[in-house]
Amino acid sequence: TSNVIYSSGTTGNPKGVMVEHKNIVNQLIGLIQKLKFNQEMNHLLLAKITFDVSVQQILLPILSGGRLYIPEE
Repeated sequence: TSNVIYSSGTTGNPKGVMVEHKNIVNQLIGLIQKLKFNQEMNHLLLAKITFDVSVQQILLPILSGGRLYIPEE
């Protein structure tokens, strides 16, 4: 397990969902291939670090060799 995300709690209480490393890696590799990300591209972190999409926004430039820009606010 790489991280745990919590559902929005539509059935009552939020539930933890374990996300495996391989799921994240497969998604990122698929995005790199489909969208042709490469080392020439710049990425801007838009999601808050507490949002699960931030994992993708942080790791995508690392795996594709691009740059990640993190805004001050």
